[in-house]
Amino acid sequence: MVFFTKIPIPKLFFPSQNDDMKQLKYAIAYFPLIGALIGFVAWIFIKVNLEFLPKNILIVLLLCLLMYITGGLHEDGLADAFDAFGSQFKKKDILRVMKDSRIGTFGTLAIVAIFFLKFTTLSNIESTYLGAIVCTAQILSRWIILPMMLFLRYPYKSTSPSKFFVESINNMPWWIVIISSIFSIGSVILILGYNALYLILATSIIGIASGFYYHHKIQGATGDCLGATQQISEVVIYLIFIFIK
Repeated sequence: MVFFTKIPIPKLFFPSQNDDMKQLKYAIAYFPLIGALIGFVAWIFIKVNLEFLPKNILIVLLLCLLMYITGGLHEDGLADAFDAFGSQFKKKDILRVMKDSRIGTFGTLAIVAIFFLKFTTLSNIESTYLGAIVCTAQILSRWIILPMMLFLRYPYKSTSPSKFFVESINNMPWWIVIISSIFSIGSVILILGYNALYLILATSIIGIASGFYYHHKIQGATGDCLGATQQISEVVIYLIFIFIK
């Protein structure tokens, strides 16, 4: 079972091979590692094609590659979250809109805006750092979900994979989150040096702010909320890197 990407993951990484829900629970611990894997693929893509393609075309193809790898999972969450929080004010209405598979005006605008923000920010990053910052963003934007979700609950009454995902993080031992955090922070410092500390701080602020917002609006968070946080964190990382460089 592959939940977060279209990259085949050997079943030996999952203690239970016959229960998708149990596999999903174990997969959560690998969330930052999955970000590193996606980032590494993106880095190789940039390195191979940088000399042959104009930078703007390279970035468009890169963004398409990232969306293909993840199946648009996080972009879908961003659209649903913006439709819900942007058009509704009451908790029950927000949750109702998020469960609707159709995309609305706010969701469409969010997808367009996030794509152009990524394109513009990446276009303003020096080619030398492009692969490193994209890899860093994939790691940190997925890492922040783990500590954020430790303090939030799933607001629906359902048996969906999304609920299982959120509640698995709620029940996850602290040592797993600590190990994931050490891996994430250590990896990005290794990639970018101490400049990564600014990005870690910015990502943490986004996670804290998102968590408080979701708690205030719906007393918890859904899988769509996680996708929105991942996408927003990724763009903020690119923006902060432009300023520090």
